[in-house]
Amino acid sequence: MSEPTGTKRRRAGTRSSSRPAARRSNDSEEAPSFTRLNALIAEAVEMAKLLKAKKSDNNAVQEAHALTNSLLKALPKVQKAADPQSLEYDMHKKLLEASVRALRKHAQKDPIDGWEEQSEMMEDISSAVVKWLFEIWKKLNEEEDVDLGLSEKCIDVCSDAISGMEHLPGETSFCDIDPSVTITDSNRKTVCKENLSYSMVWIWRELPVTAASQKHPTKSILESMRRAGVIDQVFGLIRKGKEKKNAEGDAFWDGHWTDAMKEAATKVRLARR
Repeated sequence: MSEPTGTKRRRAGTRSSSRPAARRSNDSEEAPSFTRLNALIAEAVEMAKLLKAKKSDNNAVQEAHALTNSLLKALPKVQKAADPQSLEYDMHKKLLEASVRALRKHAQKDPIDGWEEQSEMMEDISSAVVKWLFEIWKKLNEEEDVDLGLSEKCIDVCSDAISGMEHLPGETSFCDIDPSVTITDSNRKTVCKENLSYSMVWIWRELPVTAASQKHPTKSILESMRRAGVIDQVFGLIRKGKEKKNAEGDAFWDGHWTDAMKEAATKVRLARR
């Protein structure tokens, strides 16, 4: 009489199924992980506390120090969490919005003879925008984990401030005081040297290119640029092929771009079609 099928399955599977399970367990234990690394380091620390070195152990002690230094060099750097207050968004927003309101109120009350005071007010606002743009650019250029959403909000506030000065009632014109801005990288190399109006469009362009080069979405950024009324100007600063200058005769100021950023810029430009 034949043996029941269920019994056969249990017997056939008993030894063969146990071995793969053991291998999977060992694979899990051997796989690189910070949990395992930290456990090994902790074990090594406890062992080091128990050791009493003799002169004959000098070579071994030196090797232990060398290995420790190698470990410190091999460990990845700690990724800093994005600090929502790092660019002091709320403070700058309130300051710029209040300053622009005061400027516009002054221009409405004294549109003709108040040009001198209004020019001084615009110079103060422009100076505040420029200083903040330096901080925004530094984070975009130097931090791998930069908060792109926060950068977008900050640039949007700066853009609104400039727009408020450009469309001022009365005789005072922002064009007359539009200051020159020089933006440099961490090596103090100039990456953009233009007036503030141009620099504002330029940093808007940097935002989607940086985002796309880091595989982040750009939809929100493009929408913000549309609301700010600068999207055509921004895309006019994305080089096509081997262009030397754009249609307006402006320089592109993209010499600092990495290969990844150049590729991302092309994708951003083509995606708009």
